[in-house]
Amino acid sequence: MKTLSGRPWLLITFFLIANLFSSIAVAIGMYLIPWYISNNAGDPSALATTAMFSAVLVLCLTPFIGKIIDYFNRKSILMFITIAVLILFLFLSLSGNTFSHQLYSLICAYICIQIYFAVFYTTRQGFIKDVFQASELYRINAILEIEAQSSTLIAALLVVVFSGSTNIDIFMLLACMTFISFIMLTVIPYTARNINHGSAPESQQSTLPLSFLKTDLFCYMSMGAIPFICIMTINIIQPPFMNSVLQQPISSYATYGIIYGCGAILVGFIMGKISNHYPQRNLVLVCTLIFTVTLGIIALFPTLEVILICGFFLGFSNSASRISSNNLILQEVNSEVIGRAFSYGQFFALCGRIIATGLVPLIFVSDYKLVWNYVFAISLIAPVVLLVRRYLDQTVINQKEY
Repeated sequence: MKTLSGRPWLLITFFLIANLFSSIAVAIGMYLIPWYISNNAGDPSALATTAMFSAVLVLCLTPFIGKIIDYFNRKSILMFITIAVLILFLFLSLSGNTFSHQLYSLICAYICIQIYFAVFYTTRQGFIKDVFQASELYRINAILEIEAQSSTLIAALLVVVFSGSTNIDIFMLLACMTFISFIMLTVIPYTARNINHGSAPESQQSTLPLSFLKTDLFCYMSMGAIPFICIMTINIIQPPFMNSVLQQPISSYATYGIIYGCGAILVGFIMGKISNHYPQRNLVLVCTLIFTVTLGIIALFPTLEVILICGFFLGFSNSASRISSNNLILQEVNSEVIGRAFSYGQFFALCGRIIATGLVPLIFVSDYKLVWNYVFAISLIAPVVLLVRRYLDQTVINQKEY
């Protein structure tokens, strides 16, 4: 069934409500759980160690996640992981005021949510390809980006509002929000595509694990993830840079986050209108180029004013490159293998994130003055690789013509 009682916007509304509540709940959890880990571990490196371990674990699970998404009912997967997060929040809530002293429980909760992110976002992409009409995919993808960025801002606001409340209150609220998301998912009609690998094209059956990595689709998807890798790196270099180099208070970092979020939200409205009018490959190239130029400006003039202004364009171009690369995969990859296709991109992004963030404490031991040059160098990879790829592809086409 492709629509809900013949009304696609009603189906879209139900799906967005389900996604909004789960996104806000998990985003709040990812504000609180790392905070409590940092406060109760007694070791400043505990959170960084936990984050690195969870990233490596998700990296190892990523190939299996893609296969699971392609072989099982995607709605059932979304409902299962939503129930798992609901149980997690109920556990943290019912643990009472003593849960903040249970360090290992918090660490396990952090790791579980990281796995949830890895499963949820990849499953969601396959789910929307199955449920929505092809003409609606670009618009849905743009709306989901708006919702993702908005949920982060809403989550931050709710954390401030509930900062004086008891731990039981906040985690019970998250459990209730997750339950609402689960109810919304149950009422969405879903008929999975006929996933019959025996009848799939031979090229999709036997060569996807190897040949897909050689295609321009994977090239554009992986290069579209370079801005994300840079943003993850910025998240760990920005606080010490603003504190030790610029001598700015934490409010400056929060201001940067708000400006960045505004740029990321705005791009969702724009991409929803232009994605149907321009080739996705061109959009990925342009967006990654804008991202690189913006970081180049910050590297040349690393002042607070420049960073805040450029934060808007970083949020804009990062989200735009992600939307465009996702649109490209949704458009050109069959539903039967789309989970594995996205998992390859996720695997690349995780590898890049681990390497890029892991090198920061090794390269910049005590001086963060040139740290923006490092991020700029990483961002250069995307437009350079894409331009080289386009040149090589065009050369092959010209040779075939002659």
